[in-house]
Amino acid sequence: MNDKQRAKIIGEAAALIADDPEKADEIRKSSEVVKPLLDQLVELGYKVKSLSDLRHQRKPWKTALPILLSWLSNGDDLSVKEDIVRCLSVPWVGNKATAELIEEFRKYAWTVFEFSCLHWWYENSIAEGTKITHHAQI
Repeated sequence: MNDKQRAKIIGEAAALIADDPEKADEIRKSSEVVKPLLDQLVELGYKVKSLSDLRHQRKPWKTALPILLSWLSNGDDLSVKEDIVRCLSVPWVGNKATAELIEEFRKYAWTVFEFSCLHWWYENSIAEGTKITHHAQI
């Protein structure tokens, strides 16, 4: 997906959210929660307004890994966790996040049925990072 297509999808999503006050409130709360994380990334030199921006940068962002892993383990907001897990599901992360992902998966595997995307992202990230070698630990 190129930047123009991505911008169009973001615009369409924003229009849908504008018509749903409950969803808009949920996004506002999530934005408040993730702001300190984004501020930390900006301090490292990343130009991001969302974790999605980090994933779509055209330059390496390996120095962000310790911050993401810390927030994954210490955060409580499931939508922020999902965004972090999506960041960690890229191939170059390899097994650098495997232990944390397995621990988080164990914590939330049976409690997030309504948040099934998070469950899927954990599984996907673990599989990507370990190339299936650590699945017995789950």
